[in-house]
Amino acid sequence: MTRRSRLVATMAAALVLPAAIAGASPAEAGPVTSTLTEAWDSSPDHFITYDLARSSAEPGTPDQDAGDGEALRLELPKNATPGAGGGAYGESADRFLYGTFESRLRTADCSSQPDAGVVTGQMFTYFHDGSDSDGDGLPDNSEIDFETLCAQPEVLYMTVWTDYRPSDGAQSRVMRAVNLATGEILSTCHYAGFGGHFCDPLAGDEAQPTSIPAVPGFDSSSAYYEYGFTWEPDGVHFWIVAGGQTITLWDYQGPSDRIPQVPAYLLHNVWHTDGWWPEGEPDAVERPSVRGIAAHIDWTRITPHS
Repeated sequence: MTRRSRLVATMAAALVLPAAIAGASPAEAGPVTSTLTEAWDSSPDHFITYDLARSSAEPGTPDQDAGDGEALRLELPKNATPGAGGGAYGESADRFLYGTFESRLRTADCSSQPDAGVVTGQMFTYFHDGSDSDGDGLPDNSEIDFETLCAQPEVLYMTVWTDYRPSDGAQSRVMRAVNLATGEILSTCHYAGFGGHFCDPLAGDEAQPTSIPAVPGFDSSSAYYEYGFTWEPDGVHFWIVAGGQTITLWDYQGPSDRIPQVPAYLLHNVWHTDGWWPEGEPDAVERPSVRGIAAHIDWTRITPHS
């Protein structure tokens, strides 16, 4: 089975929001120890791209706002297929266990259809092959997400998964949502299932910092920003570079069973959601009815930690 077909099969079975490859063996991770930088010209060096269900993934797309004039364009078609299995992707050729992951990008712009249900996976790690290496009764889900909903581009979602069972949605993940335009931390929770009623608020080392500065007018879809996270055995540190300053959004330090301990790929994607909407905006799940809804990736950098 090819990597692309494994992706489709995994999405059909898992229904987990972010998507990626499943079924590869740990030996495929490879002994990558030096920093990798992907400039996203027409021939990527360290990533592959693929598009599913009529979506489009085009490296080397001319973009005057990209540092070198070229970017990876991830575009959804009109009437896009719902679910991550219908999206466009850039994916690392190797898996990584711990490291610093950075990217400069612009999220998908839905100003032409404000209630479009579109997710930009700015940057996320993922690996899920159905195994349960920690013996907790749930399949491992090695995943760290930076995501944005197109209908609310000022809000950033950061999630750290360790377990997910597709059959009933049982899971273990921690998640923080922030409105960077206002500097408001909207939630910081542990979840054992989907839905706000599963929110178990976090505190102490799992909920730092307790405040973030506002970036007035922040709109992830209107300009390029640098995003990053550092993944260590005992925590994940998320940040963004905006207005010339590096802002820590979440410095999660938690128990090891809430930190992924399985090597994972790094991905970027854009996809249509019909079941995830901004708080208070349940109508913002429309199927894209216009062309040109796309995210743009200027560069991606991975620094593995040994």
